[in-house]
This record gives sequence, structure tokens and C-alpha cells, in this order.
Amino acid sequence: MLPLTKLVDKNGGYLVNGEVKIVAEVEVLEVIGNVDQSQESPIQPMKRIKLEHDNNGVSSDLLNYTPPVKEDIDDDVFQILPSQVEFVSRVFKKYPDIALELRAKNQSVRTACMYVFLSVIETLCKSLQELSNDDLMEAGNALTYLKYSGIKVDWLEQKLEEVKEKKKGEQIGETRIQELEEELKDLKRKCTDLEALLGGEKTKVLGARAPALTLDDDVVL
Repeated sequence: MLPLTKLVDKNGGYLVNGEVKIVAEVEVLEVIGNVDQSQESPIQPMKRIKLEHDNNGVSSDLLNYTPPVKEDIDDDVFQILPSQVEFVSRVFKKYPDIALELRAKNQSVRTACMYVFLSVIETLCKSLQELSNDDLMEAGNALTYLKYSGIKVDWLEQKLEEVKEKKKGEQIGETRIQELEEELKDLKRKCTDLEALLGGEKTKVLGARAPALTLDDDVVL
């Protein structure tokens, strides 16, 4: 346990400007093996997409690819993974207004909002069976973030509410189905018992209907 006096000591303490700063020094004793620069990295390189827009919104030539660079990033550029290119293209073509709203933001806010927006779209594109209540709650939080970032998401909020109502109806329906299945099991069990009782009663009735005397019986006079 580190005492408080040691922590705040002016001559050797760890507290600097109200913050605890700890520096770790690592010495490399030996490097084993060579680094193969040609080996393919498991991490996908980022792709840059550029919004080409006209007076009517985003043009059909939505995605123009340029190699990653370290210079200042163009105001119309997003950075995404190669695996996301097709999905982002489809989303921005379907919702060009969102693309233009994102373009108006600075690079950091634009990229953050884009990923949040895409996560909401992915959530709403799932079937009710795939969605959990936590998924819907996270989507609501994401829309709140977009709204406070200045992105108009009223239509998405409406869609989310519709999905929530459908999910609620699905859960109510599933509960009702389980209840009916249990009732049906009870009824089937009762039917089995009733069929057994019915068979026994039929046997008794048939026995009672038999003649009291037949010619095959031995009669003692």
C-alpha cells in the first residue's frame, strides 16, 4: 500500500498537477528472428471514401478510393474498413441526406457519427428474432448521441419505436404461445385419462348387455 505522503511528496511523489503519472521503462535484451515485412497483416488497412455530391444530394459515383495518407484528410472523406465498403455505399445511396449532414461535421465527429449511424442501421435491419432488448436500448442511446451531435434522426427514432412495439408484441405472443402449449398438454393428458375411463365403461356396458342364458350353457333341471 502506497502512503498518501509518498504519493504527494514534492521531491519524489507520483502526483503531478493533480494526476498520477507512472512511467515504465523496458529494455530490449535480445531480438529473436526477423520481421517479415511481406507477411500479410491480419488487420485490414483502412480505406478512404469520398462523398461526391451535387445539388440533388449524393451522386451515383458515391465512393472514390484513394490510398491511405498521413496528410490532412479531405473534408469529404471517411475512413472505413474494406469489408464495410459495400454496406456503407448502399446506406449512403439510400439515405443521402444523412451523408450530407455528416459531411458538414469535422473529421473526428463525422467518423464517430458515421459509425454510430451505421450501427443503428445494422440493428434495425435485423429480424425481431435476432434483436434483444439490450440491442434496442443501445440503438436508442446511439440515436441520442447523433441527435446531440446535430444529426436529424427523427425518422430513425420513429423506426426504432416501431421495432420496439413489434418486439414487445413478439414477446407477448411468445408468452401466450407457451401458455397455450401448456394448456394443450394438460388437455391432451386429460383426454388420455378420459379415453381410458371411456374404454372401461364400454367394457362394463357390453358385459351387462350379454344374455343371462344361452343354449350353450349346461342347465340342471
